Amino acid sequence: TRLDRREFGTFVSRFAQVVGLDLGECVLRLSKVQEELAEQARRAEEGRQRAMERGLAEIPRLFQLWDKGGDGYIGREKVAIRANEFLSSGKAGSRPRGFGLPHCLRLMDEVEVTGGRAKMLDQMEFAAFLQRFAERTGSRLDRVTGFFLDCPRNDGPQAANG
Repeated sequence: TRLDRREFGTFVSRFAQVVGLDLGECVLRLSKVQEELAEQARRAEEGRQRAMERGLAEIPRLFQLWDKGGDGYIGREKVAIRANEFLSSGKAGSRPRGFGLPHCLRLMDEVEVTGGRAKMLDQMEFAAFLQRFAERTGSRLDRVTGFFLDCPRNDGPQAANG
């Protein structure tokens, strides 16, 4: 629920009375809280931006690791499985409700532009998928790329083309 100016003024006035502050002191403290919240939001946005930049910087290396055949393509299914494992690992924070393997494959459909290689992703498509995946799941891109780089399974990047 949002308050209009009059309602907010009434609230602040009553709040000041309840806590024993004069109205000016109450407004001053609220202004400081607002500034602190704005600063926290700015720092959080800077952190998200740095995480995005780190994630983007890792994508060429990550793609090269997963492109074991060296043909410039990696298998969509293996990427989708790994993305689903990321969600299941808890590293994404809270798993978006209902987001799973079929959603990963649909995200790939959104970014697929190569045509004719529907079961494969090129590097641009892979990068676009990872960015959208991170965005849609509320994850940081650097955490997603880090998870893909740290692939302990024997059938991970080595078999990503199949």
